[in-house]
Amino acid sequence: MSLSSALGAAMSGLNVSQAGIDITSRNIANVDTPGYTRKIQQQTNALAGGEGIGVRREAAMRQIDAFLQQQLRTASAESASLNIKSSVLNRVDAMFGTPNSNSSIAGSIGELATMLQELANDPESDAARQSLLNEADNLAAKFNAMSGTIQSMRLEAERNIASSVESANALLQTIASVNKEIAQRQTGNLSVADLQDQRDMAINELSRLMDVKTVDRDDGTVTVFTSGGQLLLDRTPVQLRFDERSRLDPVSLYDTDPAKRGVGTISLVSGSTTIDLLAAGGIRSGAIAGYVELRDAALPQAQAQLDELAAQLALTLSEETVGSTAATVGAATGLDIDTSSLVSGNTISLGYTVGGVRQSVTIMRVDDPSVLPLSNTATADPGDTVIGVNFNQPMAAIIADLQAALPADVVVSNPSGNVIRFLDDGVAGNSDIGALSATVTPAGLTGTGTGAALFVDGTGGTIFSNNP
Repeated sequence: MSLSSALGAAMSGLNVSQAGIDITSRNIANVDTPGYTRKIQQQTNALAGGEGIGVRREAAMRQIDAFLQQQLRTASAESASLNIKSSVLNRVDAMFGTPNSNSSIAGSIGELATMLQELANDPESDAARQSLLNEADNLAAKFNAMSGTIQSMRLEAERNIASSVESANALLQTIASVNKEIAQRQTGNLSVADLQDQRDMAINELSRLMDVKTVDRDDGTVTVFTSGGQLLLDRTPVQLRFDERSRLDPVSLYDTDPAKRGVGTISLVSGSTTIDLLAAGGIRSGAIAGYVELRDAALPQAQAQLDELAAQLALTLSEETVGSTAATVGAATGLDIDTSSLVSGNTISLGYTVGGVRQSVTIMRVDDPSVLPLSNTATADPGDTVIGVNFNQPMAAIIADLQAALPADVVVSNPSGNVIRFLDDGVAGNSDIGALSATVTPAGLTGTGTGAALFVDGTGGTIFSNNP
C-alpha cells in the first residue's frame, strides 16, 4: 500500500469515527426527547479492485426491538381503553352514590319509605301527605336527572368517537407522507432513522386511538392494518368516516341495520368499498373502542339498572291485588277472576295441580302480539311459567289461547263479561285449581284504587305497568 493509500484509509477511519461521535452526542442530547430512538453508525469495508482501501460510512440506523415495539403499542391501546372506561364509570358510581349516603338514590328511596310509614301512622295528617308528595316528586326528579346524565355521557362518548376518528385520519395522512419521504431517501442510500422515529410517533399515537399492526415493506415504508385485519394504509390511506348523532336517548342504540341504528358508526371507505368497522369487529381496543363500549354497552347497562330500579319502585307503589271468587259447574270446581282492570303488562297468577304436580303460571296481558311469545324471564319469579296472551282480541280468542297454553285438565272459560274461569276436571279428579289472583295497575293518577301511581311511562305518558 502506498503512503497516499495509507493516509486515505486513515482519513476514512477518522471520518467514520467522527460520524460515530456525532451520533453519540445526538443520542445523549435527545435522551429525553419523546419518540427519539438510539442511533448507531453503520460502516463497511471500502474496496477498490478487490482490495480494502479503508472504511465506508453507511447510513445511521436505529437500535430498536420490533417485537417489544408492537407489544408496547398493543398495551398502549388496552391502557387507553381501560383508562377512558374507568374515568366515566367512576362518574357513574359517584352519581348512584353509596347506599348509606342520604344524597344517593338508595338514600332517597329510603327517605320515601320513611314518609310512607309516617303517613301510614297518621293517614289524616296533611303535613305527612305533603311530605310524601314532596319526597316522591324529588325522587322522580332524581331518576330523570340521572337518566339525563347517563345519556349526556353517551353523547359525550359519541362526540369523542367523532374527534378520535378525525385524529386517526390525520395520523394516517402523516404516516403516508413520511412513508413517501423514507422511500425517496432510501433510494439514495440516505439515513432515514429520524424519519422512522417521526413515523413511529404517529403510529404510536394512532395505536392509542385504535389497535393497529404494521408490516415493513422492502422500500422502507410500512403498511398499517387494524388488529382485525382491515387495511388502513398501503400506498395511500383509507378514509374513516363517522356519522355522528347530535342527540341520544335511551332507545338510541347500535344496530348493524342502518335503518335501526340510533348512534353513529365508523365506516372504512376505500375506493367504492365501504365497511362498517364496528360490525366487522375491526376496532377492538384503544380510545375509540373504549368510547364505543361506553356508548353501546356500559352506559346502556347503567341506564337499564336505573330503569329496573325505577320500574320495581313504581310497581311496588302502584300495583294492587285483585282476588278471585269460587266457581262451581257440576262436579268441577275452580276460581273466577275479573280481568276488566288489567292493562298491558299486568298479570294473572294461577296455581294448579295436575297429576299430583304443582304448577305456578303467570299470565301476562299483552296488547302487541309481535312481542309474543314471552320469555320466562319476563317476571322475577324463577319458578313460574310465563304465558303471554294477546288481550287485544275478542274474549273467545283469549280463552282459546289460554286453553292451548294450559293442560287439558285445566278448563278455561268465559262465564260473562271480562271474567275468566279456571276449573278442574271434575269427577276425574286429576287436577285441582289452588290459587288465582291478578296484579293490576291503577288506570289513572288519582281516584282509581289503593295503589299509589307515582310514575308514568316516559314512552307513552301512561301509568307504568311493566308493559313488555
